[in-house]
Order: sequence, then C-alpha cells, then structure tokens
Amino acid sequence: MKNLKMKYSRYKILVICANDAEYKGIYKRFTKNENSFELEIPKGQAIRFGQFCGHKMAVTKLKQQGTTRLHSIGPTLDNIFENFSFELIVMLGVCAGIRSEEKDEFEKNEKGHVLIAKEIVPYLVGKIKNGDFENRGQTFFPGNIWGAIDEMTCRIEDGFFEKQQKKNKDLKKDDAKKIHKAQIITNDLLVSDKAVKKWLRKEYPDAYGLEMEGLDLALHSINKTNNEWLLIKGVSDNAANKDGSDGQPEAINNVLDVFELILNDEGFHKYKKENFTKDVPSILISGSFDPDHADVANVEKFSFELAKAVLNHNYPLVTGYGLVVGPAVVAGAYHAIHSSGKQELTEWLHSYPFPRSKHCDIQSSLSVNKPRNREHIAEKAQYAIFIYGRERTNHNVGGMSKELEYMNYRMPKGICIPIGSTGFTAKKLWEQVKEQWEMYHPKANDNIKNLYLLLEHKKDNEAIDIVIKIIDEYEKIFNNE
Repeated sequence: MKNLKMKYSRYKILVICANDAEYKGIYKRFTKNENSFELEIPKGQAIRFGQFCGHKMAVTKLKQQGTTRLHSIGPTLDNIFENFSFELIVMLGVCAGIRSEEKDEFEKNEKGHVLIAKEIVPYLVGKIKNGDFENRGQTFFPGNIWGAIDEMTCRIEDGFFEKQQKKNKDLKKDDAKKIHKAQIITNDLLVSDKAVKKWLRKEYPDAYGLEMEGLDLALHSINKTNNEWLLIKGVSDNAANKDGSDGQPEAINNVLDVFELILNDEGFHKYKKENFTKDVPSILISGSFDPDHADVANVEKFSFELAKAVLNHNYPLVTGYGLVVGPAVVAGAYHAIHSSGKQELTEWLHSYPFPRSKHCDIQSSLSVNKPRNREHIAEKAQYAIFIYGRERTNHNVGGMSKELEYMNYRMPKGICIPIGSTGFTAKKLWEQVKEQWEMYHPKANDNIKNLYLLLEHKKDNEAIDIVIKIIDEYEKIFNNE
C-alpha cells in the first residue's frame, strides 16, 4: 500500500461525487483526457486518475450514498487514504435550497445556483428543553483554500456568467444563475417537508443549502488526515418536495463549470504552489560490472559517490544489488543517510537483490524473479541513471536495457539518463536515447539536451554534477505544470 502512495504521490486532489448523476457529469469531462485510467482498491472502491484543467487529480464516487445509505463517506475516505495520499478533497454535488418559500420563487432565485461552502454547520445537533431547541453544532471552516476562493470570486463570477451567455445570448446578468459563498447545513436526514424546511430557515437564518455529506467530509479531513477540503454544491430541489431529479443535470453541470473556473484561475495555481507539498521523486541507479576487471576499484568509487550525491540532494534512491555497482551504491547511500541524520532508512533507500549462484537449480530460481524485481524498481523511480554494464561473459547487460524499456513505458515521468562516459551498456543506451531524443525526453528543454550531450565524455564528479542538474531542471518543469 505504501508503494501506491509513492507511485501516485503527484496526484494531490481528490474529487468525490455522491451519486451517479454527479459522477457521470464529471466523468464525462474528466475522461476527455485520454490518459486517464482507473484503479480498483480493496473493498471495491474504484478511483479514476488523470488530468483535469491541467491539474493531476483523482475522481471517485461514494458507494451507496444518498437515498440508499447514509454516512458512507467516512469509511470510503478511510479506505482511500489507506492506499493513497491527497492534500485537497473536493466534494462536488447537488443540494436542496431553503431560502425560498414558494416554488416559483425557488425556480427563479435558487434552482441551478452554485453554493461554495464558506462554512458547514450540522443541524439538529443541540439541546431540546421545554420545547425549545438550542443549537450546539460545531461550525467547520475550510482551510487556506478559502483565501484563494475569496480572492478569485469576482473572476469566477464573471466567467460563470460568460459560460451561461454562450448558451443563451439574450441572458441578462440579473436573470443568470449565481455563485454564493454560503453557509451550508448538513445532517444524515433526507428532508422533503415544507414545515421542516420552514423551521430550518428560522433556526439557521444564514444557511443557503441543505445536504447530507459535508459533515463527514469536514470531520474526516480535520480529525484523521488533516487535509484541506472544499464543498461545492448545485441547488437542485427546494427541500419541500424531494424530487430533484429534474434539477440535478443543470445543477451538477453548473457546479462543474464553476469548478473548472476555479482550477483555471491564477489564484488556485498560487494556492497550490504555496500549500501543496513538493513531490520528492525517487532515483534509480542501474548498472553492473565484472568483479574481476582491473578497473573495479574506480567503478566502485564512482558508484559510491553517485549514490552519495543523489541522497545529499534529498532524492530517495532505488537500486539493484548485484555485481559491483549495486553494493557500492548501497554503501554510498548508507554513508549519506547516516551522515546527514536522516531517520527512516526505508524512506530513502530501496534495494532489490540480483544474486548469482553457480548451482544451476538455484540460479534458475533466481532468474525467474529478476524480471519482477526490475518492474518493481522501475515502478518506484521517476528517474533512472544508467552506468557501466559489463559482466564476465557479456559486455552488453540486457537487464539494464530492460529497465530503460520499463522506465520509458512511464513517460513522461520515467526519465532515462545513461552516463555514456562510463562505457559498455551505458554508452549504448546513451546513444539510443540520443538518437530517439523526442521519445525518451519529450518535455526536455534545450538546457537539458545540452547537459545530456556532455555525458558522452564528462567523467567522475563532473558527470555526477551534470546528472543532478538535469534532474533539478526537470523538477522545475514538472512542478510548474
């Protein structure tokens, strides 16, 4: 499970929908990105990962929520966060409007409007004494995300009106659907009663909307995972006649329009930059060498220093433990980890065995696990550095070529950096990457390419410095996406 958290750590936003109508709406827009993909985690929860408005995020639907089963959001989030890490949870959906007394008034002033929760208040939480109700429900507020929403409000309101005008050129601003930064009240009661609605309006005069999932969202975010949260709801019914089916398509479509405007706004990009943790990519060092070769001491020294440099620049390390290179890399990693005071060894170093045996049966068994280990190694790493690649009977090490192939499957985030100056298989891989540059490095700028070309001849500390510069340059590109 920890591997999943590392593998999908760049996906910072989780979008949750409560019912099929809501999920279908966002699914339709979300899957326009042909690179989206779905994973199923234990307990049958499906999550779709992809990119929406330029942001990496995941989308899921609560199982059996709403009219079928209440309070499912807490267990759903528990299940999700056992497997993944997200920093902002956004709930999109529909709610009931409670501001209007009559149906005609509701149709004009509430239906299809979008509520962004500036606070969530659980209703019917309090004390009843002598027939009087005293509200004691705790009020929940969004975190730093609210400052960004507050700052961008005028821009997203204008954008929302423009989207509506594209569908109706004669629409006047006064008649358009509005965005309200509002108090939303929440509980696990399905309200479809005019008298109850009137009472709620009296007891909660600041409330604009009524829904059933927000409380669990806020409680989970605050008490368990310390995530930021955002609740955006479209008004689909009036809570006096709980048949919102006709109003749901318009309401969820308007919510998605507003959500897109938020994601595209400069204020949200600034919020992400200031509040989301920076991803720390893992780096694979791949290589092997003939232990009987005369140059083995220099190979061990370079491998040792390369591993130290990777760890000293605070990049976790992945490697295989085979001939010469692997043990030297592990030794360099240990040295860097302990000398820098890093506490958790397993957070900084992952080593997979590639042992050898002269016994045929044992060697056959070991060979079966090699491809699996190579896949695991490539899954953990965002960058792969290839060095040397010479064995006693083979100057071209096929395992390194396989690892380059596995990394390339994960483009554009599987970056391959062979150090050609180390010779042997690494030199051949350097030439292969150079000849097919656009395939292996589609996001590279001219600076990265020029640095890469230097790796044909630069050696020792100069080569190590160039590799670190290439990785740092890529991180600037990825973090600005």
